[in-house]
Amino acid sequence: AHESKNCYDARLLSLEEKISKIKEKKCCLKCLEPNHVAKFCKEFIRCYICGKSHVISLCPEIRSKNETPMGKQSTENVQIATARQTCTSEVALMTLQVKVAGVNKNKNIRALLDCGSQKSYISKSVAAELGLSAISKDTVAHTLFGGARTEPKLHNKYRVKLCSLSQYEHPDLEFDFLDQDVICGDIPRISKGPILKELKRNKIWLSDIGSDCPKIDMLIGSDIYGKILTGLVKQLKGGLTAVNTKLGWVVCGKFDDFPIQNDQSASILCAGLAVRDYNISDLWNLETIGIIDAQHNLTKAAEEEIAHEQFLNSLNRNEEGRYCVGLPWLGNDQQLPDNRFVAERRLFSVTRKLNSLNKYGDYDQVFRDWIGEGVIEMVPDNELNFKGHYLPHHPVFKPDSATTKIRPVFDASCKVNRSPSLNDCLFKGPNLIEEIPSILLRFREKCIGVTSDIRRAFLQIELKKEDRDFLRFLWWEKDNVVKVFRHNRVVFGVTSSPFLLGAVIRFHLSQVPTEQRVIAQKLDRSFYIDNCVTSVDNEEELENFIKYSTEILAEAKMDLRLWTFGPIEYHTVLSTDFTTESTFENPVPVLGIIWDRKDDNLSISIKDVSVSVNLSKREILSVTQAIFDPLGFLAPVLLPAKLLLQQIWEIKSDWDTPLPEEIKVKFLKWFENLQILTDLKIRRRIGFGDKSSWSLHVFCDSSQQAYATVIFLRCEYDGKIFVSFVSAKSRVAPLKKLTIPRLELMACVLGVRLSNYLTEALSLSDIPKYFWTDSTTALFWIKRNDQWGTFVGNRVREICSVTKVNQWSYVPGQSNPADLPSRGCSPLQFSKLAWWEGPVWLKGPPNSWPKLEIKPDEALISSERRKGTNLSVQINLNAYPNESKWYKRFSKFTKIVRVLGWVKRFIRNCQNLFVNKEPFLSTDELQESKNTLFSLVQGESFPESGNSVNGILVERDQRGLLRVKTKIIERDDDYAFRYPILLPSKHHVVDCLIREYHLKHSHAGIQTLIAIIREEFWIIAARHTIRSVVKKCV
Repeated sequence: AHESKNCYDARLLSLEEKISKIKEKKCCLKCLEPNHVAKFCKEFIRCYICGKSHVISLCPEIRSKNETPMGKQSTENVQIATARQTCTSEVALMTLQVKVAGVNKNKNIRALLDCGSQKSYISKSVAAELGLSAISKDTVAHTLFGGARTEPKLHNKYRVKLCSLSQYEHPDLEFDFLDQDVICGDIPRISKGPILKELKRNKIWLSDIGSDCPKIDMLIGSDIYGKILTGLVKQLKGGLTAVNTKLGWVVCGKFDDFPIQNDQSASILCAGLAVRDYNISDLWNLETIGIIDAQHNLTKAAEEEIAHEQFLNSLNRNEEGRYCVGLPWLGNDQQLPDNRFVAERRLFSVTRKLNSLNKYGDYDQVFRDWIGEGVIEMVPDNELNFKGHYLPHHPVFKPDSATTKIRPVFDASCKVNRSPSLNDCLFKGPNLIEEIPSILLRFREKCIGVTSDIRRAFLQIELKKEDRDFLRFLWWEKDNVVKVFRHNRVVFGVTSSPFLLGAVIRFHLSQVPTEQRVIAQKLDRSFYIDNCVTSVDNEEELENFIKYSTEILAEAKMDLRLWTFGPIEYHTVLSTDFTTESTFENPVPVLGIIWDRKDDNLSISIKDVSVSVNLSKREILSVTQAIFDPLGFLAPVLLPAKLLLQQIWEIKSDWDTPLPEEIKVKFLKWFENLQILTDLKIRRRIGFGDKSSWSLHVFCDSSQQAYATVIFLRCEYDGKIFVSFVSAKSRVAPLKKLTIPRLELMACVLGVRLSNYLTEALSLSDIPKYFWTDSTTALFWIKRNDQWGTFVGNRVREICSVTKVNQWSYVPGQSNPADLPSRGCSPLQFSKLAWWEGPVWLKGPPNSWPKLEIKPDEALISSERRKGTNLSVQINLNAYPNESKWYKRFSKFTKIVRVLGWVKRFIRNCQNLFVNKEPFLSTDELQESKNTLFSLVQGESFPESGNSVNGILVERDQRGLLRVKTKIIERDDDYAFRYPILLPSKHHVVDCLIREYHLKHSHAGIQTLIAIIREEFWIIAARHTIRSVVKKCV
């Protein structure tokens, strides 16, 4: 048996069904009891949601479980660090307003108390606004609801001072917070209902109440939560609990008898703590190198800094000259499981495979060679019980390799249940793949292309002894006995190994003598992991580079070998002194690009793959992602594939579900001639002659489906003009439709970003740059200094911050090479074009370039002007002499300051586009109000002040306030004490100020009050003035 208001089945009914049931049973619509109606009900009932007279289960402001609003067919679910908390009006979360101290001002922000988070966070926007300085950096990986684990992320750590809003003094609580882009989603506040009366009855005042949902700028986790509790807890009616903290009261809990609600089931999202949602844009991350917004790279330098700091702390060098490093652990305690049983199972599987392929002897010989070279060692029996971790391994066969036919690869990502793998516990370091485009650009820059690599590079770096037991593995000894081995050197397959190798090389190159510094700097910009890729101007430079770079790295026990260079004429000259392992007939792979040294051309490798009849999203993705084109050689051809993938993602097709016939036909038409692209040849060399004759030409264009940019380098050399394709990028237009002029402007932004990337990669800051577009509207947006709307204004500002308006010119659409990558074409069409040779007119003199008089569409241009009205507010107090002493209406100094503060906010809100609707005056607003008030008092009392007032030397500060030049101006003390604000002896505001200080300091005596006020103000005839105010105090 249960009461009607607690009936579980009733919670599943709609409001109309509930009322119908109640009327059917002839019960009261107020208390649900029988034998009377609501009109004559004597029960005192108030709904905690809307405040009306009915039980909560009949509240019309909530929905039952089976009611779903139109347009909301799914529940939005986002997750918090470790605890999932429902963010609806049925549950009150612990939020409050706190005052945070900055460098020059304080700010009131909204905070969430979350004991389910081990760390505390502050939003990056607030940290930047308050001018907070990071005291350190911390790398954190988060475990989420359901056991998911995020990638480690670098956070700045700030020491923040804060206090409750009721505290008049400066914030005095000090804690450490990590920064975060966004703390969480919208969290409702307690806004109405009898709960407010219940709080008032218990003398509980909340700082965070209202009907809106301001954003959360601070999350207070368990590291701080216990330190701010006062121990005072009160149970309230309605199922809530009030908790008192040093920052103010908070309430939490679920309202009693609250029906289940499904249309707003959203959990709190701490941004950065959530699992990443992979989408179509993530498929083209390589193509965004050089063109993404600079703000996305803000943390990159910080991540590299912390990784480099850990590396330097562990680096040393042994007697042989070999470098020794430690593993870059993410934390001090390596919580790795004992996974020997997994390693044994994988060992048996690998052994069976090797025996079936008759390769066991070759694989075994690799380990025996490593033992002889000291790369690995057997773990002594007395150390087998030490804490350790095992790496499963398997062979990789490379029959085409000239040096290594078979190589063991170790699996450092092996996991046991939900325990972390070795890779999960190590710092990965920066993303090295981002270096590929810039290295390839420098490889194309000069006359002779050069490549080399370091022999067994990872194995040339020694590991610290304390880390070696985490790199154990199993292999067979004689008589089929399994033995435990461990690595003494850096391991191929561990996520941090590329970073450690690059860091060692970079550190070693920084230590070379001055006479070898030029070669060392060139080497530093030429390495991608163990591959050296660059170019030189002539045979002498090539000979010196090979000789000295080999000597430099030999000092670190690294063998730089397998030198290849081209074109062929230089190989003939140098082949007597330097050897190469490959012939000119065989193309050489260079960071994923094919180099034909005989003709000195580049081409793109495209695997010959087949697709099934039932084409799926997985197959299309596999084909498109197999084409590696970091410089955009094939940008026009790859655009149709990008558009198809966008269409597939839009229809939300499953990975292996056959695609619609329309998409199949489009893809197969594109795919059938894909292999033709392997025959395309692009000239490797782009730089001819001295850089003083070079110029960079950036073309931008868009269609309704995509926008693109392509860049050419124009060189004048030996009476000839060479135009070379440098790079291109195309981007799919957003699903939200934009106008063509807006897309054209986005193409211009794309061109500016890519040109900046090329300028840095090739050191082209001193050469002329020309930007071309066929959009007259976008061109005039850039050239005119006008107040544009948000979309256009933001992009024009970025463009103009990097380029000058006279660098932008108009090019006819038929002469714009960026038209092709913005519209796309088939492989067959592309093979018949000479797109990468650039427009014909670019090979002529500058006076033959397009110089057309164009008439823009003024209506289209003006449509993007900022819309708004300007309101001018002027206050002339002299026009109303009776009202000029408005402050005499108030007897409290704080009241005068706040009234003036609200008036000044009203004026600002009238004048500005963005309106401040905060319910409280900020610290800055109060201080500004005080300064205005003191200026008003001084203006009335000292209308014609010069360098002295009544014999007192004064000067004006930056705000125009008169300050007294005391005799202690050279003293190391507070500025206000050395230069106090001058105030008159007889003035209503001064009397109110004295009275304020007198009451604030517990009715302090005259002498004490003089000393306190003197710390900030200089009142003329202070003793007499203060005495006259104090004696009136009752």
